[in-house]
This record gives sequence, structure tokens and C-alpha cells, in this order.
Amino acid sequence: MVFLAILRMLALPYLISTLDGRYDEIERQLFPAENDTASPAIDSSCCAVAYDDVRNIVFYGTGRGVRMIRTTDPKKPERLPGVMSTGGVACDLACYGPLLYAACGDSGLEIWDVEDVSNPRRIATYCDSNHIHTVKISGSYAFLCAGESGLLILDVNDPGHPALIGRYQSPGYAMDVDVEGYYAFVADYDSGLSVVSIVRPDQPTEKIRYDPAARLFSVEVTGNHVYLACDAGLMILSFNNLYRSDRGTIYRTSQPARSVQLDYPYAYVADGRAGIRIINISQSGNPSETGYFDTPGKAVDLVESDGYAYIADGGDLVIQNISRGTNLATMIAFPLLVILVWVPMMVLIF
Repeated sequence: MVFLAILRMLALPYLISTLDGRYDEIERQLFPAENDTASPAIDSSCCAVAYDDVRNIVFYGTGRGVRMIRTTDPKKPERLPGVMSTGGVACDLACYGPLLYAACGDSGLEIWDVEDVSNPRRIATYCDSNHIHTVKISGSYAFLCAGESGLLILDVNDPGHPALIGRYQSPGYAMDVDVEGYYAFVADYDSGLSVVSIVRPDQPTEKIRYDPAARLFSVEVTGNHVYLACDAGLMILSFNNLYRSDRGTIYRTSQPARSVQLDYPYAYVADGRAGIRIINISQSGNPSETGYFDTPGKAVDLVESDGYAYIADGGDLVIQNISRGTNLATMIAFPLLVILVWVPMMVLIF
């Protein structure tokens, strides 16, 4: 009995965390932006992250620049020496081959050649007084959300000379965009979701406007579903919802959801000061949380690859192992919990 009592005291915290989906902090690594002394122009705010899954390189945007980490072995990430000192806050990042596209707020869009990570080179800047929030690359086009100026479409076939070819003036404040086929889906903050035909990128045309009665921050589209990070949590819409103006399904989070990344059957939601929520979306009408972990700061952006999450967390870049086999762990944890708790209770009772 003494042995069981000691084992119970040591094992219960892990078993409970396993059963309720929490991930251990010992599986986490932090890269504080304030320790970045390579460039005096870079401050301590980590607000965007992108991942090159071919070279296993994480790009993370800070107040006035972008740094890089190689994660060939995610347990031993290597900070790379190259620094991209951007003209403004790196609000959003997109990798495309050897190029990195950085949405830099009032400083516009910057395009960097990062083939040689030890010596990244800025090859172009596009700036026409718009505040660029986000960037999405699809083929030879860059789609930029520019707040009150709506959606901008650039031809980047020649990345050294980006050219504006189309504009969609959204009624609200364009926050984020995703592209699926011949449509761009624009999250327009408090003015709903716009579905825009880009069959002709030089003449984008609104096809559907959907009002979800929520403030939208981020959008991801896959198959025939739209996933929205909003102030109510994660909203899941089918294309039928858009045509019928149905509200769809909402998985409510404790904080306004700032961004979402999909890796079916999971959606990874950056939930601000509540950290990261991992939601099973295999049943779109009944999403369920399968795991979560808190972060030291405010989770605003993330990417997931091969069992690791890379999170822009305000002051830090957070690397979190999320590869724990939840089903296997639960199968082991539950009978152990029974042995350690219920068996001693039954002995005492009878």
C-alpha cells in the first residue's frame, strides 16, 4: 500500500494531464526575441512565423526583422546567423521556394531571396501607402490584405519587379486571405467573409458575401469547408452555409482565436493568452478538442510540421512537441488511473 501511495503521488499529475489533453512544458523550447543582438533594429515582439518544409527552416518575424532557425532535429534547433532587417513590423510571412515574402505593415511587401540563409538579400519592395497585414502566394500571384484598401493582387512572376494588377475593395477591413482554386476568401474583420472570383486576377469580382456576426481575424480553406478564427473561437462553414447564410458550427475558445492552421483531421488554433488549442475537425458539425497547451505569452500565429508546432508568442518563438500519441497514451493512462485510485479505494471500503 505504501508503494502504491508513492507511485500514485508521482504518476497522477502526468496521468491527469494525459487524459485531459495537456502537453508538457518540458517538451517546449523558447527563442526569446529580446536576446537577438545581431541587429539593433529588431525589437522583442515575435508576431509571425513561416516554415520551409523542404529545408526545415523556421522564419519568424519580429518588430523590425526576420530571423531563421534550422529544425532538421527539432529537439536541437539551430539559430542561423542571417538577419533580414525589414522596413517595418513583419506582420505576416510566406515561403515560396527560395523566396520569403514579408508583409511589413506601412512599409509594404518585401521580397527576400533566402536561398543562401547565411546571406539573405532583399530583392524587391512593393509599397503604395497601404498597410499590408497579410500575404498569400498562389502560383505567380501575391494576394495582400491591406486593411481599408481591401485585397491587392500582385503579379510576382518576376519577383524582383512585383506589379499590381488587380484590386478588390472590400467593405470593411481586410485582415486575412486564403486562395482555393479560382476563388480568394477574404476575412474582412467585422464586415464578414467575401468570396472573390479570381478567374481574371486583373478583375477580381465578389461572388458571395457572408456575415457570420463575428469579428474575423484569419481564414483557411480546404476542400469544401472554410475555417475562420474569430472572436467567438473557431467557426466552420461549408460552402452550403455560405449560399444559405447559415451560421455554421462554432467551437468556442476562451480567448478570441487569432489564427488557424489545418493539418487534417486537426485544426491548430492560436488562442491568444490561452495558448494553442488542437481541435479534431473530422466531423465538421461536431468539432472536439483533443489537446491544448499554454504558452508564456500571447499566441498569435503558428505553423505545424511533423509533430511540432512553431508559435509566434508575442515575446518568444515557441517550439512545442505535439507528437504525443494521444490515443495510445490514453489507453495506458486510464487503466493505470484505475489501479492507482480506484483499487486502493475499494480495498479501504471493503
